[in-house]
Amino acid sequence: MPKTRNMILIRDERGEIIGAQVEEPLDGGVQAFVTPAHPAHTLHRISDVPTKMFELGNPDEFHKVFSKHCNSALETITQISADELRLNLIRMQAAQQKKSN
Repeated sequence: MPKTRNMILIRDERGEIIGAQVEEPLDGGVQAFVTPAHPAHTLHRISDVPTKMFELGNPDEFHKVFSKHCNSALETITQISADELRLNLIRMQAAQQKKSN
């Protein structure tokens, strides 16, 4: 398993993280993505999230550790759009389909 992964996160109008998801699953299973439910929410990609964070079983603990990591890793966070995510998902699906053929 890689030591770091990219994640997608949603921030509310106050800048608080209200949703997060690993960008590309390792198992190649079901692929989906999070999108903002409110116009004031923003979507971001964060690079190089340590995989040890994904081992945290308690959601509150994960949120606390992940929020702290995001606040200290501002240079690896970029705002993105739902359209970018959709296109990335289409590319991943096409690559997987090509591999299976």
